[in-house]
Amino acid sequence: MVRAHGMTKDDEGGQSNVRFVAGTEDPHQVEELQRQCVQHYLHTTKAAYCYGYANEADYALTTVEWTPEFDESIYGGGRPCWIAYSGQPLAGPPGTETTKSALEYRTLGCPGGVRFPDEAPPAPTPPAAAVPAHDPCALLESDVLTTGGFSDRTGQAAGSPATSAHSDILATYSCGNSDGSVVIEVDLHNSPQAARDDADFATSADQTFLIDGGTRVPFDANRGGAKIINTELGVSRTSWSNGPYAVLLEVMSDPVVPGLTANHPHERIDTMITATVDHADGRLTNSSW
Repeated sequence: MVRAHGMTKDDEGGQSNVRFVAGTEDPHQVEELQRQCVQHYLHTTKAAYCYGYANEADYALTTVEWTPEFDESIYGGGRPCWIAYSGQPLAGPPGTETTKSALEYRTLGCPGGVRFPDEAPPAPTPPAAAVPAHDPCALLESDVLTTGGFSDRTGQAAGSPATSAHSDILATYSCGNSDGSVVIEVDLHNSPQAARDDADFATSADQTFLIDGGTRVPFDANRGGAKIINTELGVSRTSWSNGPYAVLLEVMSDPVVPGLTANHPHERIDTMITATVDHADGRLTNSSW
């Protein structure tokens, strides 16, 4: 379909300037029709220039400088989404041919959806990493919590597991008791080394605000991390890793006040944390949580 046709009369027989819509998204077919267009109009004029557009959407896109005079000229800038252009001038070399590249077509923002041979197909969206189903509350033992002087009613945190991947963490599983005094959080990393690094960082020796007035006992090289207990503040933090999982156990206890009976003395907190770590680590190793 010819969308615009201008004819310039001159002493040498005139020149045809044609823009047409091919009605196909195949760039090769547009190129062939464009060559036929030039040959057709050379039967009636000494020179002919044809611009081939794939579809109405590409033809309709105009630049901000577009004026109706563009459609009557040899220049294609006013409607930039042509696929193929060629012409036979009145004088000079015997014709020119130009085809648009996939990159130029995309850069111009052409809306017609033409797929070019030199355009790589879109890469398939990688499937989301499978996040295993786990119950983090299985890592806390009711008897251990009770013996430690804490509520044994537990529940998963809202939205657990959180699967919005960030950094190298694929998922986060969380569980705490009813008053939030004991919370366990498990991060699934993309590698055991990343989990180990996370565990080491969570209870590093730099955390002087907990270590001053408290104790810090590192775990062995296999687990990584450490156990920090501060009964003066009533804040204890323990971290370790098991395979790709990094575990953080936080305990909020009643601070020990000199001269008063302690609800949560150091020995009681230490015993509860040690028992929880051993229980949780066994569950993690056997994937029974």
